[in-house]
Amino acid sequence: MARKTVRVKIPRGNADDMIDLIKHVLKHDKDLGKNSLLDKVDLTALTALLKAAEPEREKAKELEAAAQGFNQSAKNHLGIS
Repeated sequence: MARKTVRVKIPRGNADDMIDLIKHVLKHDKDLGKNSLLDKVDLTALTALLKAAEPEREKAKELEAAAQGFNQSAKNHLGIS
């Protein structure tokens, strides 16, 4: 059987896309079970990274929305909105 090469673009500048990619890799590994070719990859470390990054990203989204609201309010007060 011929060797299969897979190329994946790594989203270096977008945290949400990176989180989605990690989730996809972990799901794919789980779906394949013992037939997974990812046994040489440290998926435990990848899972730990995801668990650390995901809540922080969600918090960042919340704070960004709040910041936009405060910026708009400040512009309204200054009459430059």
